[in-house]
Amino acid sequence: MKYGPAFWRSFGRALSSTFRVALACAILLVCADSATGQVFQLTGGSSSELNAQGGSLEIHAENYSGRLDLGYLNGPSLGFSFSRPFKDNLLSLGDQQIPLVLPTDLFDRSFYFLGRGVSLSRKLTDGKIFVFAGLTSDGYTAPFLNIARTDTAAAAVFYERELSPSLRFISRNIFSQRQTSIQSLQWQARKDIQVALSAGLGNNQPYWAASFMIDKRWIALDASYAGAGDKFRRVLVATPELAENDRENIRLELKPSSNMRVIVSRNNYLSSFAPNSVERAMVQGIGAGVAFGALSLNGSYFKSYTQAGNSNALSLGIRRTFTKHFEAGTDFLQGQYGETAPARSVSANFREILNSRFSLTQIVTRNNGQTNVAYGGAFLSNLVSVSVDYQTVFLPFVQTGQGQIKQVIVMGLHFQLPHGMQLNTSTDVTPLGQIRYTAYASTYAYRGLGRGSNGASFTGSFFRNMVHGLVVDPRDEPIAGVALKIGGRLVVTDSDGKFLLRLKKPGDQTLEVSFEDFTAPGTYVLLQAPPSVKAVREDDAPEYKVILKRVPAAMAPADAASHPDDQPGTK
Repeated sequence: MKYGPAFWRSFGRALSSTFRVALACAILLVCADSATGQVFQLTGGSSSELNAQGGSLEIHAENYSGRLDLGYLNGPSLGFSFSRPFKDNLLSLGDQQIPLVLPTDLFDRSFYFLGRGVSLSRKLTDGKIFVFAGLTSDGYTAPFLNIARTDTAAAAVFYERELSPSLRFISRNIFSQRQTSIQSLQWQARKDIQVALSAGLGNNQPYWAASFMIDKRWIALDASYAGAGDKFRRVLVATPELAENDRENIRLELKPSSNMRVIVSRNNYLSSFAPNSVERAMVQGIGAGVAFGALSLNGSYFKSYTQAGNSNALSLGIRRTFTKHFEAGTDFLQGQYGETAPARSVSANFREILNSRFSLTQIVTRNNGQTNVAYGGAFLSNLVSVSVDYQTVFLPFVQTGQGQIKQVIVMGLHFQLPHGMQLNTSTDVTPLGQIRYTAYASTYAYRGLGRGSNGASFTGSFFRNMVHGLVVDPRDEPIAGVALKIGGRLVVTDSDGKFLLRLKKPGDQTLEVSFEDFTAPGTYVLLQAPPSVKAVREDDAPEYKVILKRVPAAMAPADAASHPDDQPGTK
């Protein structure tokens, strides 16, 4: 193919424009208001998930934050963002992840779209408003790289208002080549009962959904029904590819006692793995877990229906803790696709906890007449954290006779080197059961700011009032690289899982887990966190605790957060 003068003129203009934008952002980031101190984070890496490589320069200061990304994803790509308060608003410029969550989304609250443009968000007395103007974008987001390519001109207006103490109105509107306008009402009937209704258009397709949620001490019920056209999408953009809950979706959890739990679920999914194609899947499941002192039993059964065929899967497990340093268990797995012969496997798991920092795992599996032995474990220190875990996942979209219930290896490697240097490597599981890796390195630099201990916080001055705490997993092991927003300010845990933020004034502050800002590898769900924290003088400051659990990327967060068994190999 030959390229004429017109092509090269266009290419030159695009390259020149990109260079000017990148240069302007770099100057803006480095020179903007450095008097209060700046924290620079330089990150670079690679991922096989989308064959992307690149790096980023991120800057945080008291009154602004910004980021500049350069990478390769099917060609050279650029990402940039800048945000700072403007009077009573937050002004953002560049690439943004824009949440597109509805109150009827009980089973997955991760919906968002990528945009490149300018936005303004403002908290009102009885609500909040968000306005965006620019273009939707097709991009890639990872801890080391946020890059995007513009797609379609779009504007968005999101509005929320509290009509009464128990009734809230939510409006999501996107104006582009195809329109999205979905209006919702959320009614908090009681503290433990919530009802919601959503209706409107998505991608010029009709959409409506209703949901009901109850959460009591002994029973929890999430139920929703959604109806939409076959070409429904919340926004016309190629990525991210997210599965929508379609038709009826129910999850019932019974907790007759503190040591017993039964979960029954039925979920319908609508997903697109290729352009102009839609696939539906229905998954029905039942699971139970019970513990008798040091002995725990769990089991689950799944039945899935897709356009390509049906399948079922059974998982049974028993686990026993013999001493505080040794535990063992056995798992039986069976999966059958269509009329094919069922595939069965039996595995024995042994875990030895040598001390609070070091544990070893051995798994012996018998499958198709063959015996396999796998070794794993975890080691945690100030310098290095290593983990090799085996998790069982159910993959309803796997076809052509492959096993839909699989035991996959999930690995993580974290080096905390001197001078704020970090090296990270991790693996995740795709919805089709494929293992993908992500590897990246990052380092911090500081200007006009003394480095604090116990977690890097991005507030410029040294104040006497502080909030500090610890982020751990269900086994009470610390997690490094977790991002929290305390009163809107970003703080990241160190290699010991600790975080610290100093504030000028004492008082209550909101606390949120900012999953999109994690430098920790892998996918996590929140198990426990205080809704608010209090900044007080250092001598009186309590230590707050946040508990997260790492889950396979293929597992829905709602299911992972309440799985009957938190032990490795049964997630």
